[in-house]
Amino acid sequence: MARGVPSEQHRHDRFWSKIRKTEGCWEWTGARSVAGYGTMVENWRQLYVHRRSYELAYGPIPDGLEIDHLCYNRACVNPAHLRAVTHAENMRNVTPGKGHAAKTHCSHGHAYTPENTYTHARGRNCRTCTREHHREWKRAHPEAVRARALAYLAQPGVREHRNARQRERRHEPVDP
Repeated sequence: MARGVPSEQHRHDRFWSKIRKTEGCWEWTGARSVAGYGTMVENWRQLYVHRRSYELAYGPIPDGLEIDHLCYNRACVNPAHLRAVTHAENMRNVTPGKGHAAKTHCSHGHAYTPENTYTHARGRNCRTCTREHHREWKRAHPEAVRARALAYLAQPGVREHRNARQRERRHEPVDP
């Protein structure tokens, strides 16, 4: 062993000394990234400890796969809570943070019901708040609204189609 380079046993002992085991998750007590993942430095490189835990239990992580936490606890290193998945599968398992998932109402007090909730890849939004935001924007930017309307009407065929619909509503004959 070269001087100043820790042995494999030393790295192994250092890793396991920073884990608090409970019945469920094994919580990493060492350093954490801003995103909440456990980290440690080894050979002058920062690594994620959940990846190390998986490798110690199951062997190398297959190429093209990443480690998913089944428990949604980013600081957990329990190998039983970790699995190797594709990036697409890992992204499908992303849920809003525990605090967001438990919320039943938006910050303005509107209920998150199926009718009032818009769900998208990055989470969810309250339809009532979105509608009100758009109304406020239109009130604050009338020039932009007018410019958009004129740009829409300038498209080929839009005015003719719009005029024909208006005549139909008034029960006027439509020109052939």
